[in-house]
Amino acid sequence: QDRDRPWPGTTLFFPMAVLLLVAALSLQGALGVVHRVPLRREILNFTATVRALRGQRRALGAKYGNPSSGGSSKINIEDYQNLCYYGTMSVGTPAQHFRVIFDTGSSDLWVPNPEVGVAGKRTYDHSASGSYVEDGGTFEVQYGSGPVAGFYSIDTMSMGGFSVSGYKFAEVTTASGLGAMYEIDPFDGICGMAWPGLTRTHNPPFQALVDSKQLDRNVFSFYLGDRHQGELYIGGSDPERSNGMTYVPLTALTYWQGRLHG
Repeated sequence: QDRDRPWPGTTLFFPMAVLLLVAALSLQGALGVVHRVPLRREILNFTATVRALRGQRRALGAKYGNPSSGGSSKINIEDYQNLCYYGTMSVGTPAQHFRVIFDTGSSDLWVPNPEVGVAGKRTYDHSASGSYVEDGGTFEVQYGSGPVAGFYSIDTMSMGGFSVSGYKFAEVTTASGLGAMYEIDPFDGICGMAWPGLTRTHNPPFQALVDSKQLDRNVFSFYLGDRHQGELYIGGSDPERSNGMTYVPLTALTYWQGRLHG
């Protein structure tokens, strides 16, 4: 039986119901008959209302790029086999979206240029961005696995719904230093979340957000899932995930490093 052609006594599916309603309205003037369909409004309690509003916010975020409000925002963090945690940010106008590792052990933002030549990666096309400005300076960073190289460019950078125009970042043309990890893991680039002391050329992405004064608080926090989705919270911490903060002094403004006492 065709689900889009209901027989007498069967339930009408939504697309056909809409067509019948339109037909009934068209016939109203000709036949003088009005068919009334009762509508039911469900009254939600407080908990259900909050849950519904959060669901609508997530849906709008997924559709329109997770727009922020109130100076804080969340970015969904995907867990790839407990080996790689990545989320989405964008560069350019219109936005070109990239899956990046939000790395607290480095301070540079880079996305792949088409020359990187690795299958399955989303690459940045600066010719398609109306806000791109050429820089051309040489970029090279040394990770534990090896070097990554390319050149600097300037464009609009967006993270969690917050945007910074004129941001200096890198287009990577060589990622061989990352080895097979880069070919297998589902990320395109790296967004460094460490301190400016690890880069001499520009502000790290989060520091650029701080300088733009868009955030409620100059804080970011992570919740990492165990083989399920986590989150990066920009501009504060998620009250549903934490009961407050404990501050630990850092030993240097490079990595997020402190002393352990035994």
